[in-house]
Amino acid sequence: EITAWEVGWYGWFPEQRVEADVRLFREKLNHLVSKPANLFEFIVDNDSRTDLTGYEWQLRYSLAPGSFVWASYAYIDNESTEFVETRFTARQSGSVAVAHRFSPAWSGAVAWYQTEHQNRVGSRWLGYERLDMRVAHQLPLATRATLQTSLNLQLHFEDEPGIVGEAYDDRLYGYLAAQLSF
Repeated sequence: EITAWEVGWYGWFPEQRVEADVRLFREKLNHLVSKPANLFEFIVDNDSRTDLTGYEWQLRYSLAPGSFVWASYAYIDNESTEFVETRFTARQSGSVAVAHRFSPAWSGAVAWYQTEHQNRVGSRWLGYERLDMRVAHQLPLATRATLQTSLNLQLHFEDEPGIVGEAYDDRLYGYLAAQLSF
């Protein structure tokens, strides 16, 4: 059972090249199955609840055609009857991104993400912080087909796991990607 209240505002100002979105919310989730299942003692109940209250905003500013800066922030107060439900929602999170199209074929982007109070280990709250970098090349193949290849790098700043159970072996993680559109 989910009960949600929300008030939001979206503004688009084309002459200033700005988009803004603000949202205040309260969500109540009742009758959740939150406790881990045990094969030897199979007792499942749905007596957990979570109340989420908070606000979030995002702002996009177009620097020029094909280039923009984007920022977002969220604050969420999570009151749950089960600890496991608090691990899925960060108290504070934010991001900043810059993207630019250098030519019709080349583009790039840099983004930074951070969360705080996401996962508690003992008496300490852990967060998550990452910087992403991407360079992409788009190649037309046929009348409507294109192949986009990209080099993606992620730099992780945390020393301990924040969201997942194990930390990355290296702080720098990279991969190549290819996307065929037709």
